Amino acid sequence: MEETNDDLDVLLDGVAEISAPGVPGPLLVYGPEAFPVIVGGSESAHAPVVAAGRWQEGRLVALGHGGYFESATLNTADTGRLMTNALHWAAGAGAPRRTHIGVVSAPSTREFRAYLIEAGYDTVEVVLTAESLESVDVVALEIWNQSELELKTLSDFVRAGGGLVTASTGWGWAQLHPHLDLVNDYSGNRLLAHVGIQWAYDWLERTSLAGYTVHGPPPELTHTGTALNAVEAHENGSRRLTQPEIDQALDSLVRTARFLSSDDTLLAPRLRVLIDSVERERRWLSADQPVGKADVVARLAATLFVLEHNHTPPESVRAHPAAMDFPGPVPPDAPRLMRSLTINTAVPRWHSTGLYAAPGELVTVTVPAAVAEAGGFHVRVGAHSDGIWSRPEWERMPEISRRFPIVATETLVANAFGGLIYLGNL
Repeated sequence: MEETNDDLDVLLDGVAEISAPGVPGPLLVYGPEAFPVIVGGSESAHAPVVAAGRWQEGRLVALGHGGYFESATLNTADTGRLMTNALHWAAGAGAPRRTHIGVVSAPSTREFRAYLIEAGYDTVEVVLTAESLESVDVVALEIWNQSELELKTLSDFVRAGGGLVTASTGWGWAQLHPHLDLVNDYSGNRLLAHVGIQWAYDWLERTSLAGYTVHGPPPELTHTGTALNAVEAHENGSRRLTQPEIDQALDSLVRTARFLSSDDTLLAPRLRVLIDSVERERRWLSADQPVGKADVVARLAATLFVLEHNHTPPESVRAHPAAMDFPGPVPPDAPRLMRSLTINTAVPRWHSTGLYAAPGELVTVTVPAAVAEAGGFHVRVGAHSDGIWSRPEWERMPEISRRFPIVATETLVANAFGGLIYLGNL
């Protein structure tokens, strides 16, 4: 903690407020060597817009919008001071103007290089090759669609003691690449997953007119690893979290869980331990055993199950114990049917099939090739598409309906909670 505070002293020296270029997105910070620097968000929960960390011998700073390299942003509030502090800290140099800075050319970073040159910094244009990076202490770039070779070069540079300052808009990349995955395909997330810093598909509210105010170190629970430590302590009785702390811890944990890679080793195994503890103790929510906002572990376990369930292939779905309470069980001897239906696709929205899927059971839906090729059609299992996330008390799982796009003549569907089967369009 002392080391982090010393790092923050350097990074936030002379910084009371920074700009918000456009709509920045949040960063997810969960690695043991990573830490939030500046946060944004609402009164109930915050998330980092600037984060930093160590990666073996090197250091890095990440920001939640590519516009932080633009001159208009740099000249608003103390943003320019933050960026030069970041370069100085990431390089590990003694005096800022002795730092040799490499800038990877792009429209926004060209403005950044001009800003640095005008301020008297030793700045050169570089490319992501080992030879080009040999002459610099720290590199600045907007991370976007760098190649695997470029990412390896950058990784080797930082891990060997180099510095990195990077900025990007995670949600912007996701919107411009709708057929790719932000977690697994975006270069920034592939690079920094090892450090425990990721860009999320989300937006971050301002905390000041210009952007984000700085009131010293960020709230501790905006670091997801720290939030999980606090939840574990709350669960074993060694710490009692207040409701605002519970709200912040849940926000950090759920936000991060949504964007963890499938092979994550920093946070996912610990989350799995929590879910397993709820399963062992049969603490799944029901009308007789509702989960209030203070029951942080049961609420987190329910949330994580829903997130996982929504991405589980139908063939791997299993009935969830909470389904026995709501929507309710299906008798084992109830007949399993095959039925042919005619649906007027000119009528929009949901069309009931009159059939019900038992919890966790696989159902096959077959449609004409023309329907599959037309696009826009889907199968929904479960009529309760209304989530109850905002309710202070959950008497059922917060989300129990699943939607499957029809992209082939045969579609497999399943829902851990079961439900009525609908075909829909639009």
